[in-house]
Amino acid sequence: MVFKRLFLISITLVFCMALYSSEVFAGGWTVPKGGSYTRLTFNYYFSDTSYSPDEMAWGSSDEVERRKKENIESGANSDFTDWNVAFYIEYGLHDRLSLTLQVPYKSLKSETSAADVAPSSIGDIDVGFKFLISDKPLIGSQKFIITVQGQVKIPEAYENVDTNEFGNLAIGNGQYDYELRMLIGRSLWDVFGGGYFGLEGAYRWRLEDNLGIKPSDEWRVLLELGFSIKDFFLRVKTDILLAEGNNAGGSSGGTLSSDYDLWKGEFCLGYWVSKHMGLEYLETPAFMGRGVAHGYTRSFALFWVY
Repeated sequence: MVFKRLFLISITLVFCMALYSSEVFAGGWTVPKGGSYTRLTFNYYFSDTSYSPDEMAWGSSDEVERRKKENIESGANSDFTDWNVAFYIEYGLHDRLSLTLQVPYKSLKSETSAADVAPSSIGDIDVGFKFLISDKPLIGSQKFIITVQGQVKIPEAYENVDTNEFGNLAIGNGQYDYELRMLIGRSLWDVFGGGYFGLEGAYRWRLEDNLGIKPSDEWRVLLELGFSIKDFFLRVKTDILLAEGNNAGGSSGGTLSSDYDLWKGEFCLGYWVSKHMGLEYLETPAFMGRGVAHGYTRSFALFWVY
């Protein structure tokens, strides 16, 4: 598959960059003992069509445009919106060990020619840890941050519904996930006089829900590059998700597809208001996908560091 080749090439190129670039503060750092990082994010997601369930395609592909045109011609409005607020906190139990918690509140709206569904509820709760394995030089004098992260997705805050039944719109998949992630980062001060680089790889085990539906397990890779200009900072990410293909049942084409691939980006502009508080504006477009909704996310975040 062409997309999987791009996936492997991206990892290789980024790793080569890391070999040539000394201290980093990317997703791999842990909060010092007794410290905390708190973030409140306001997100708006919109989608009006889906990628083909058969093969990877660009968001501007003929297949995606055909699906959108068919919806317009048939009078079926497939617009879907997800307004949500996510609270995230990371607390340092030890200089090398942090606990993490994320709780979102979601308000969904799906418009069709015969139904207008809009549930609201607390969504999937994520609980986890981050452990700093090493911050020592690995290759010559190159100093990397290497962290392992474990996370559990808990779906107990909302009622699980069968999305295959007409008129149902689910807050989440309604099943537990377990994720193990490796994070690598390094500073770019010696190369560009500022900034950092990060690489993350993860595998997510997805369990069966109470309706007998098991989504596919997932492979994920995330590449991140950030720079600071006085009190302003920029961050660019590319996030790739590939399904393992071991799903059993479930739907395809929506935001809760049980078997899909997705490549999306993130572009962030941030500003430090004070020593302990900052603001961020984020755009998260989808580039390519298979078997999942095609859409974009716009976000505004406040964060506090102590």
